[in-house]
Amino acid sequence: MYYFHLKDYAIKHGYVFESNLNEDFSLQEHLVKKISRKYELRDYQEHAINQLAFSAWRGVIVLPTGAGKTIIGLDAIYNLKVRTLIVVPTLDLMNQWVKNLIRGLGIARSDISLYGGGRYDIGDITIATYASAKKKEFLERALDYFGLVIFDEAHHLTGELNREIAGRLITKYRIGLTATPGDEENARLLRDLIGPIFKIAGFKSLVDKGFLAPFEFKQIYVRLTMDEERRYRELMDKYLRYIETIDAENEIERFNELVKRSVRDRAAREALLARLEAKDIAMKSKRKIEILDELLRKHVDQKVIIFTRHVEAAKYISALFGFPYVTGDMDKKKRKEILEMFERGEVTKLAAAEVLDEGIDIPSASVGIILAGRPSKRQLIQRIGRLLRPHKDKKAIIYEVITSRTYDYFASRKRRVKIDEL
Repeated sequence: MYYFHLKDYAIKHGYVFESNLNEDFSLQEHLVKKISRKYELRDYQEHAINQLAFSAWRGVIVLPTGAGKTIIGLDAIYNLKVRTLIVVPTLDLMNQWVKNLIRGLGIARSDISLYGGGRYDIGDITIATYASAKKKEFLERALDYFGLVIFDEAHHLTGELNREIAGRLITKYRIGLTATPGDEENARLLRDLIGPIFKIAGFKSLVDKGFLAPFEFKQIYVRLTMDEERRYRELMDKYLRYIETIDAENEIERFNELVKRSVRDRAAREALLARLEAKDIAMKSKRKIEILDELLRKHVDQKVIIFTRHVEAAKYISALFGFPYVTGDMDKKKRKEILEMFERGEVTKLAAAEVLDEGIDIPSASVGIILAGRPSKRQLIQRIGRLLRPHKDKKAIIYEVITSRTYDYFASRKRRVKIDEL
């Protein structure tokens, strides 16, 4: 990744620089002739492009979900007209980029190569998943092939293995797109691997300008029943008694050690299972389900997405209320059919286990109910953003239903953000 820095330094200081690496990243002539803008930039998107151009087309663009980050990537391709790699976290996002390249730049489907999901083609415009792009066989082929790399949902790049994608390409032009760059350590990694971070606009300013739907965020606290609380305390006490015997620097290391021991140590396995059952009680508490029922009745005529954390919870909600669920491990064709039914209005309620947190457009959904989630600000911001894509005169409302005095409450506090400052 420092190839061009090294070359420039060497030449500047009078050294002869010889290399057998390819430095010509020009698009094929027929593609250059084909590419044209079929979109208009909003003012903040133009600002983002100006920032990138000023920093030699290197940088991370931070914009809320639904604000049109993809258009910024398309405009970079239009301006630079070099061989381009687009890296995405999911196959769903891969397919969305294909549609956007065709619709936004007039690129033919036959000129778009895919690497991932059983396909292993590399061409002038290539879309790859992070899982496939970090593999040795891809990196060896891609080393000096691309002039521009776009990391969509760029926060994924900070994973230890994913960093190799940025580190092992000589690509000069690098763009990251994300709603949430993460904590300072992750932000530092993104600056090192891609370039400066540009926070272009927040939820509030884009809502005020009419680019995102106005929204309301409400938190609803519920309590466990006496029986649920008694069982929850028993389970958590069992878990805590064991984990306190583990000598480690922090809670994460203790938990990781517990997982390792659970393979061979019966007491460790019982402690781990106790924690899982306790969390399940908090996530599916009787009162939480009652609140969900009340909210579904209140919004009976609107499209509602119920966000859960685990696949089993999504299936449970689906079975309880009689509407579909979508999960990451579901057959891709089936998931697509369900989402299309939801978009057409044939079903108006949908339970999702994290699969809708990134990169799927459902602009007609106006109500979100968060029943459970990770202790992650990023996930909460993405879930809120999922409901804010403008659609007619939509006003969105997002509910977070939290079980007090449990792990659920702890997770909610960890992911809490000041909505007015988004």
